[in-house]
Amino acid sequence: MACGRARASVGRCRADGPQAKYQNAIAEHNKYHAEMDREMSVVREQQRRYKESMRDMEVNNDELENAERCVCQTRRTAPR
Repeated sequence: MACGRARASVGRCRADGPQAKYQNAIAEHNKYHAEMDREMSVVREQQRRYKESMRDMEVNNDELENAERCVCQTRRTAPR
């Protein structure tokens, strides 16, 4: 009988093996997915900041171009 119980527990270990591997794979996948989500959030935030910075630079550039046009126009129309 003791031998029969030993065989039954070995059979259960074999049956638990694939289930345990599956659970480990799921846990690893979830961990990887959560890490990717965090990285994507960081990248999205960086992209938002870069877009905002680019927009600010474009506005500043437009202001400088307008000022330059005004100066050039003033020079052309100024009496000599």
